[in-house]
Amino acid sequence: MARAEFEAFTQSLLMNYRRVPARADPPRARCLEVKRIEKGSLADRILLSPGDLLVSINGMSAGTLSPKLWRSPAKIREYIWYCPASRERIELTSTGIDPGCELRRTPEMIKATYKPESRDSEPLLELWEAGAWDTLAALAGAVVQKEAGDTPALGLYGAALCETGQMEEGRNLVARYVQEFAEGWTTDFRGVCLYYLGLQHAEGGDLGRAVPLLQAAWAATSAERVVQALVDLGQPRPAPLTRWAGQVAPGDYELTTLEGERKVVTMSEALLGLGEGQLLLLCLLSSYRGNGPYEQFTQRYRGFARDFKPFIGGLHVITEVRERYPDRPYYFETEDRLRAEKIPFELLFDPDGSARAMYQPTVSPFVMALDSRGRVLCEGELDGLEMWRAVVAANA
Repeated sequence: MARAEFEAFTQSLLMNYRRVPARADPPRARCLEVKRIEKGSLADRILLSPGDLLVSINGMSAGTLSPKLWRSPAKIREYIWYCPASRERIELTSTGIDPGCELRRTPEMIKATYKPESRDSEPLLELWEAGAWDTLAALAGAVVQKEAGDTPALGLYGAALCETGQMEEGRNLVARYVQEFAEGWTTDFRGVCLYYLGLQHAEGGDLGRAVPLLQAAWAATSAERVVQALVDLGQPRPAPLTRWAGQVAPGDYELTTLEGERKVVTMSEALLGLGEGQLLLLCLLSSYRGNGPYEQFTQRYRGFARDFKPFIGGLHVITEVRERYPDRPYYFETEDRLRAEKIPFELLFDPDGSARAMYQPTVSPFVMALDSRGRVLCEGELDGLEMWRAVVAANA
């Protein structure tokens, strides 16, 4: 699509939009907070900023919603936002398209709603990101009291103790989490703990150990707090870790479909079939046939295929495993819905792992968005921000 057509598309999303003075501040315990904005997105167009609050969608309090809005699909969304800086109420009616901002729970919401028995450590990580140390210490400490230790709350409790002056006990806990439990959990929590271990060596003047630990923390969590620690030690500001983003895809593939009509599919032919401003999405499962993150990606793609329809030229999913896991049908529920709804999608079989050898994915699934020239415009899990980033770049 031409730039003018893209502008017309984004303008069409604004079914109703106005900013009016707010009568009162909304209760933060019932709001989600804007963490990041993707340039060129709907959120950017209505001038949202980090720190603004989502109050409600379709009359439902944001306090009842997941920060990942794709988990609550809708054809139409009526938003109420609040801007603390200008004390304005922002009213927006749009399609169900991802707004292009990353949301997180406010510390006040987490404090009011968190249940230690849930074993959900993501809200605790959000408290760490927000620097809500007293709340983090109270809630993570409550989890640690209930669990035997194999929980990310152990490391996050240690982090809170470090930040509230109980340095020795806190460092012991983060070290224990890294040594005994970190391998069983996602890398973000390990990154938090490595940050404090790196700071410990930096305080002792051992930069030879501090810098590698902080660099490993950055690779695991990419938190701004870790970046600043590296800069304070005289290190260059680390750039986002990417494998192919910003480059031309390293090569072609020629693979046979696993489901439906048997045919041979190549990336080069798919790229030739793209219209101006359209994208080919490539999902590498490698040695998996499916997993939880794959089911979540297909849920997001189902929404993208509807809401970003003018820009999506198809999806190729590549796997080295022919059969589904018979004991895990829940990994494939949305894949089946894609077929039933005839959403553009090809499942391709790569028995010798040639695509994996070519692209060297770091996770499964590893998702990329390519333009008609084969440029990789984004890579990762393809959330709403990444989708907007790719569409904006393809139509620049």
